[in-house]
Amino acid sequence: MAPTFPDVADRTITVDETIPSSSHLSTIADMTSQGITSVPPTTPVSSTLFSTTSQSQGRIANFYATDISATTTLIKWTLGLDAGDVKYIGVSYLPVSEGAPSPGSDVHLWQSTIGMNKDKGEIRLTNLFPSTNYKYVLLLTNNRNDILETTDVKYFMTRAVPIPVDVNVDAVQEDLAIISWSIYDDIHLIGEILIQYRAEYEDIWSNKTITSRNEMSVVLTNLVSSMKYQFQFVVSSPERDQIEITNVYTFTTIEVKHVPYDLQVVNITTREALLTWKLHENSTILEALVQYQPVESHLKRSTENGWVKSPVLASALSFKFTDLQPDSEYRTKITSVSVNDNWSGETETLYFNTFALPLPYMTMDKVGDNSALVSWIYPEDKDLVGSQIIQYTIVDDGHWTVIPLDINASYIEIENLLPNTAYVFNMVVENTDGNKQRRTRNVTFITLE
Repeated sequence: MAPTFPDVADRTITVDETIPSSSHLSTIADMTSQGITSVPPTTPVSSTLFSTTSQSQGRIANFYATDISATTTLIKWTLGLDAGDVKYIGVSYLPVSEGAPSPGSDVHLWQSTIGMNKDKGEIRLTNLFPSTNYKYVLLLTNNRNDILETTDVKYFMTRAVPIPVDVNVDAVQEDLAIISWSIYDDIHLIGEILIQYRAEYEDIWSNKTITSRNEMSVVLTNLVSSMKYQFQFVVSSPERDQIEITNVYTFTTIEVKHVPYDLQVVNITTREALLTWKLHENSTILEALVQYQPVESHLKRSTENGWVKSPVLASALSFKFTDLQPDSEYRTKITSVSVNDNWSGETETLYFNTFALPLPYMTMDKVGDNSALVSWIYPEDKDLVGSQIIQYTIVDDGHWTVIPLDINASYIEIENLLPNTAYVFNMVVENTDGNKQRRTRNVTFITLE
């Protein structure tokens, strides 16, 4: 239901567009005036729950004004149970400033539409005056155009500036939406049309100016997939001294299907890492252009914008990074190419860090009743290691014995162990500057009896 903006001095308001036999929540809010590029904030004052009655026993159950603009408005009605003798329905209307005669007295002051078939349910009034309060009634006639009934008087106030109506979201894709609308007023009453849009979780609106008043559609681009968006129109007068803001509309972008998803970087070492991804079922992606670069600018390779680019088959589902810098942060993304060679999309950027130190690969070579022989090798960058230690403890004991190792050592025999006892050990390596450490996973073994 559209919000209603009564004069601040009013103490009563008529609520239209209600549904018979339904509950409705009304909220009173305080609204302040803002500029054209911002939405007036509202602070709720109070809320009231009320219920409508069942469909009227009369000829008309309900009627109301909607799509109210500067010079046009739409009058809608719902037939009651006793509308069998009604053939046509028309509208008589009058600016309130011209007095308050009834349709039966000063008829010449009222304007009337041609009667429409009662089942049409609506009549659009045109050539109204902007910023004007109108009163209106429905005229119910039979098939001989005899007036059967005149409804009670209701009111509406036209807007200061025309607004878009019949707003539709015609097409939604992963990153764009096409929005169309109609304007039934004189477009020369419009100075500028601005469309504001934002993701539902955002506080700040993005603005897009409609370059011509004759345009009745716009394409919103650079949207995020699988995201609910809000949008509204802000329309100003030619002098920019009056504005109107429409209701808020919503749409949701669709999920991206033509780019890889679930990107992960695994098996990270000092100079290597493995990027993995998944493809949607029935994906048309042929090629994946893997791009990566160090985050720190002084580490960037001499490529376009610092990105290293490597094309691979999308169906490979993985790509191995090599020749990376130790202890560095990298970012990566994938641009996908469909089978018809169209660039079809780009993933979000993923970040990862290489390690400052390598970890040795350990092997348990021999286990006796009171000793164990352990050896290890470094897969890469052993020169980054400044010191290494091995530490061990009885399982669930927690008191570790630490053995410093020579930097060139590649094995050690741990002695003075207890027979038939479960032990756990690991290695800790430290860099040459002494400010970074890494520890291997724990290895468990049981000495012989």
